[in-house]
Amino acid sequence: MNTLRFLKRNLLQCAILAAPFAFLTVEWNSFPARVPIHWNVYGRVDGWAGKGMGLLLLPLTGVFVALLLTWLPRMDPKLRRQPETAERTLKVVGILRLAITAFLSFVSILTETAALGHAFNMTRVAMNAAIVLLVVIGNFFGKLKPNYFVGIRTPWTLESPDVWRATHRIGGRIFVFGGLSLLLLQFALTPIELVVALMVFVLSATTWAFFYSYRLSRTHSAAGP
Repeated sequence: MNTLRFLKRNLLQCAILAAPFAFLTVEWNSFPARVPIHWNVYGRVDGWAGKGMGLLLLPLTGVFVALLLTWLPRMDPKLRRQPETAERTLKVVGILRLAITAFLSFVSILTETAALGHAFNMTRVAMNAAIVLLVVIGNFFGKLKPNYFVGIRTPWTLESPDVWRATHRIGGRIFVFGGLSLLLLQFALTPIELVVALMVFVLSATTWAFFYSYRLSRTHSAAGP
């Protein structure tokens, strides 16, 4: 009974995780013994693996991530001490879990499609999916409450709810507008330029979050209670 109730509550999540496995079940005998698993920045295959590992690793990773993001936040001592906000945070984490696992399942199906011989620019499509994921994550960052598992976790955001709130509110906007800008700029960029732009953006946003939360913490400390 508990299992059925869990499945009903998580029907969308189960469907997202099951999609690449369903694809594999239908097409398993059509896949070659060796399948592509890595593409360079120009979309050309530069890595191969056996059918089993090459096609199952990413879908299984999605299942693992879903389990982690389902159970770990419920063990968080910060959320346990704040039951009035814990449920709201768990709902946001649930949305982020759906987004991340949807991305992994989508890339899994792309890999399976490429393994069947269908030609398309895998790198370009996967990069766009990753940028969309950044936009979705950024859109919900501001709704996260302090916790140890999900979000911008620096020593200063974990120490102060005010620092956490401000860092995630502005950081979320940076992820959204940065991601949307990359989606538009890609039409003017070469594949390698798009990869570099995404890496620079993520590194810059991470560095900004670290130093901004530190500076904000110092400002709050200087202002006093």
